[in-house]
Amino acid sequence: MNLPNLKRIFIHELGHYTAHTLNLELSNTGAGVAQIWLQEQSGDNFCDYSGGTTPKVPKNHVNDGQIRNKPEYIGALLYGCIFQNIYESKDRYIPFNECFCQESDKQKEVRAHGKIDYSNFHKYLGQKIWPEIMIYVEQEYIGLLRQNIDHFEPLFNLEILEYINVPSKLMYVDLEKLDSNIRPFLETHKKFYASFLTEINQRIKNVC
Repeated sequence: MNLPNLKRIFIHELGHYTAHTLNLELSNTGAGVAQIWLQEQSGDNFCDYSGGTTPKVPKNHVNDGQIRNKPEYIGALLYGCIFQNIYESKDRYIPFNECFCQESDKQKEVRAHGKIDYSNFHKYLGQKIWPEIMIYVEQEYIGLLRQNIDHFEPLFNLEILEYINVPSKLMYVDLEKLDSNIRPFLETHKKFYASFLTEINQRIKNVC
């Protein structure tokens, strides 16, 4: 087990968890989170992890391939890499697109943990709004969060082994315990996420 790498993916998935949770609480969009899983991806000379945050499906939801709540959907896609970027950039600057990109590159240390999110952004939202959204996230929003990084400390100081069932190749996070312990963070972060949704919505209107 490589705890630093596992912690990085845990923080990434906490970003998705935060977005899904606040989408429901702020916009009445979605239904929250059903589970978070973390899976070991190991080889001869490395031990890394992948993860996933599975949203609950709202009652009477019809999956017709249409995205009706675009700001909230974008938040759910981007927030994993946003949290990972804030976490990893505490000591040195790391570009957002080392996470939110199409392919990994081990030689350049580009892990592309957000490549599925990146793919879904382009699949369901297309290229038209991409530049406007990335300019805002990379040049404004991440900077705002870095200026207020102190409110992330309770999140970054979580001991991951306290929130998983049993350390193994495939692990699940105790969501009830997690939500109880990060509830103060979620309440503090609401104002940031609300401004994020407002800005994303405005930029969608600017290009559509």
